[in-house]
Amino acid sequence: MSTPSDGVYQLSVQDDATDRKLTLDLTRTGLTMHKLTIGSGRFPTRDVLCGPESSSSFKIEGRKFMNQVVGRYTNRLPAGKSYIIDSSREEGGKRIEIDLDENEPFQDGRGNCLHSGQNGYDLREFEPVGADSKIVQEFRSTNTEPANSESVSPPSLSSSSAHFHLHSPSGDQGFPEAIDILATVTLELFPVPKDTDLTIPSETGPKSRIGRASFSLRAKLSDPEEVARRDSGTPINLTWHTGYILNDFRGEPSDSNGIQQHKLWINSDHHLAVHQSQLPTGEIQPNKALGIDFSTPEVIRPIGEIMPPSGFDQCFIFKNTTGDTVDNTKDPKAILRSPKDDLILVFYSNQTAVQCYSANYFDGIGSRKELHRRTPAEHEAGGYKKQGMLSF
Repeated sequence: MSTPSDGVYQLSVQDDATDRKLTLDLTRTGLTMHKLTIGSGRFPTRDVLCGPESSSSFKIEGRKFMNQVVGRYTNRLPAGKSYIIDSSREEGGKRIEIDLDENEPFQDGRGNCLHSGQNGYDLREFEPVGADSKIVQEFRSTNTEPANSESVSPPSLSSSSAHFHLHSPSGDQGFPEAIDILATVTLELFPVPKDTDLTIPSETGPKSRIGRASFSLRAKLSDPEEVARRDSGTPINLTWHTGYILNDFRGEPSDSNGIQQHKLWINSDHHLAVHQSQLPTGEIQPNKALGIDFSTPEVIRPIGEIMPPSGFDQCFIFKNTTGDTVDNTKDPKAILRSPKDDLILVFYSNQTAVQCYSANYFDGIGSRKELHRRTPAEHEAGGYKKQGMLSF
């Protein structure tokens, strides 16, 4: 991992013989993924993450939850004082008190605490740590290594990894107990395959895998013995709030219009129903109630044809996630394809659901990357517009 003078940490893997290359740029604030560029040797380098051209613009343009780590609790919880019941205990639920900021108000009733309020992890400074550091060794001793997905991909030609640490004290954001978070990022480049991959559906024929980007977020109690003595705990729900766009902006004009022509499949038949406040009702509804059919990847239609009128902002529940004994981390959870079908992202996860969001409140204010403009001089185009990216 290299550290340029502007404070951007960079991981890169490449094969000069085939012009294939993966590069990831990170900043410490929010552990922001600034750029994830892909070079295949078949098309010009493409950056698949939305965002400003300069990493300093993330702070200048305000809080947009654009490619940062979000926590301690992603998504929405009721603002103010609440009690969370730990229903995993056989002897009965343990009540855990939280007292949260309101940063998403509503006219009727109390508002929400969105992405942990006014001082979320997206605003914190993560510390780079070595693979042999004490905190990394502590996490390894807890048996919380990321799920291995070697069976879905060939052995890597080259790889590069980095670890980052954040400490969150007790009472932080209104949540009890101190925790430590370890973020691990890994890039892997695969050798040129002898055959193409027939497992990923594509309208333009079988594809070959370029490589893999792995992102892991793990958390542990800083003092588990003391927490156990007090019979306490804390809720946690971490994510990397990444926004993807796969367009070839230098190609046909129709290919540069947001995500409307992208094709999306999620391994899901159901989603969580929500109140008008966007808080879950507790009901699980079929996706077909939204007019969405993800039954097989082969029937994927353009996002513009399947997206609800208000856009995507649903928590989709993955299929086959009810059994504790079934290892399905090696099965694709989502597939996102570019308008030309020349670039495909395949997503894997050890989680049971994914929140899919289509930037419904983007308004074109701000800046965007040079690779995401029709021409390098297209500065008047402003930032990303409504439904200009897809976030998982």
